[in-house]
Amino acid sequence: MRVDPWFDCKLPESAFALSVASPVENQISVFPNPAKDKLVIKSQKPGTFNLNDKPGRLQLSKFLVQVEAEIHPPTMISGLFICTMTHKADQTKPMLLQVE
Repeated sequence: MRVDPWFDCKLPESAFALSVASPVENQISVFPNPAKDKLVIKSQKPGTFNLNDKPGRLQLSKFLVQVEAEIHPPTMISGLFICTMTHKADQTKPMLLQVE
């Protein structure tokens, strides 16, 4: 038992356990970054790849069956974009992609 100095009470040792969040299971990598005419997407699971511009407008959405895919968008406008990958209810952490 430990004494908590803030509340002046005894707490069991289990009250001081440390929990660590599990890593995101569905992570992606997109390269080259900066991109020009093609994107290579690697993911741990198949899913829908979304490319949004800075204001959040969807510029490209493509379902990827393979865990590694190459995309040749018809028109790549230069700027910064936000990439995400969705698999069922899981979504990856957004990442920035620069297009030159």
